[in-house]
Amino acid sequence: MELKDFFDRVGGNYDEVLSRLMTDKRIYKYLGMFESSDNYPILKSALSDMDCRQIFNESHTMKGMCANLGLKSLENASSDICELFRPCRNSDCDISLFKEGIGDITPLVNALDCAHEITVSSIKELLT
Repeated sequence: MELKDFFDRVGGNYDEVLSRLMTDKRIYKYLGMFESSDNYPILKSALSDMDCRQIFNESHTMKGMCANLGLKSLENASSDICELFRPCRNSDCDISLFKEGIGDITPLVNALDCAHEITVSSIKELLT
């Protein structure tokens, strides 16, 4: 798979990423680092435990990594979760009240899982 095909698949723009990272070699390097990152498993664990502050922190980190790497579909999915849990970033947030008010987050988690699967499988295909 070519880099341009990869970015088409994950909703990104190859030219934008190339202008940011400067070389294809660096794009490959950082995609490999992203693929082996432990951010997603930590986020999934936090979601399972409903650890609101950790969910915000990990989804915010994922959103930033994806934005820098042009992984637009996963950036959008992580951004949706990040923004929902943004009130939890402060220590004065009443977590119990927050949890009562957020409702069912299953659709957001399903979108995150789907975007992550497509992104990681595409990275693996690209790097092999």
